[in-house]
Amino acid sequence: MSLAPAAGRRGGFARDRCAAARPTRGFTLLECLVALGVLSLAVLMVTAGLAAARSTGERLLAQRSALRAAENALEGVRGGALPLLSGPVEAAALIADADEWRLTVRLVIDEREPKGLYRVVADAAFEVRGRPGSRRLETMVWRP
Repeated sequence: MSLAPAAGRRGGFARDRCAAARPTRGFTLLECLVALGVLSLAVLMVTAGLAAARSTGERLLAQRSALRAAENALEGVRGGALPLLSGPVEAAALIADADEWRLTVRLVIDEREPKGLYRVVADAAFEVRGRPGSRRLETMVWRP
């Protein structure tokens, strides 16, 4: 058997042909590091998205609770359960989760013309993760 190059091939020794036919195995260190970097960025993006969604959800729940408390305060004034006096109202008596959002409700009553017509404003203030928010409702009440 001769180790002469094969006709028409460059570097066609028998040992070169065997090395060329052998498939490469595994990943290089650089490929692994790049894949790990891409995976880390994807995990960071998903985590940031979930945190933003949770924060938005909490804020929306607090806004809904504040709106419900303001509606309940106005209904209390309309129905006669609350007096026609300006000032704070016990928020825990209006809704169950008032303490969770540090919810406060304040009524502002203005007498209008004709006599017996009142403008009633309910301001509900809350706090979510240290950020304040509020909801405001107003109505007119007739008490002859």
